[in-house]
Amino acid sequence: MPKDTTPPNLEDKVDPDAMERARADEAAKSKPRKRKAPDDNALESIGKAVSAPVLGAADEDPDDPSKP
Repeated sequence: MPKDTTPPNLEDKVDPDAMERARADEAAKSKPRKRKAPDDNALESIGKAVSAPVLGAADEDPDDPSKP
């Protein structure tokens, strides 16, 4: 009669939390972290804020002789 080569059920003897941590560690090692692409809308709003005119600056003319 052939010898039973079925491995014993090891999950009954191993802490399930330790197994979950090991799986998480392996998953973290196997996947390279992706850099988050900059949000185009955020960049556009930053550009608008930087290039926005200062309020009231368009009304003033430094070369206008009528103003003291």
